[in-house]
Amino acid sequence: MGVSVDGNFIACEIDAEMMLDKQLIPVLSRDDGRYNEYVPGKRDWQVTVNMGLLLDEAAQDAKSLYKAWDEDLDIIVQFRTRLAAHRYLIFEGKGLVRSLGMQVPRGSRSTATAIIQGNGALNMDWEEFMMIINAQPFDADKPYIVDTSKWILK
Repeated sequence: MGVSVDGNFIACEIDAEMMLDKQLIPVLSRDDGRYNEYVPGKRDWQVTVNMGLLLDEAAQDAKSLYKAWDEDLDIIVQFRTRLAAHRYLIFEGKGLVRSLGMQVPRGSRSTATAIIQGNGALNMDWEEFMMIINAQPFDADKPYIVDTSKWILK
């Protein structure tokens, strides 16, 4: 898994985290007044990424995230599996760089931390291709995903 901004992975990423949050609105209990009850409200999401600060990388890094923060740019952020992964899982949405912190400890590597605040809907795409193939009935009518009629069954 990793973080991609505007189609490019953050090349110097150390670790990343995605948080999904939902506001819960208290309501009066229909059955009895002894327990709290809630209805779901607005949703919120954010991605936090820690990265090397002074690494020379061609893809997205702290410099490009600084530019997005400075110019108030809406960026496309993906929290996703790496491109070589057998199956993919992608969360994607527009975001704004809410904060960008830089740490330069003495005698250690310099790092940066960016918090990208979701700005609208978060979409998910999870590869379920194998589940579709495996769910195809042997005697299914067209269209066939896999024509199993020519398989030799023992």
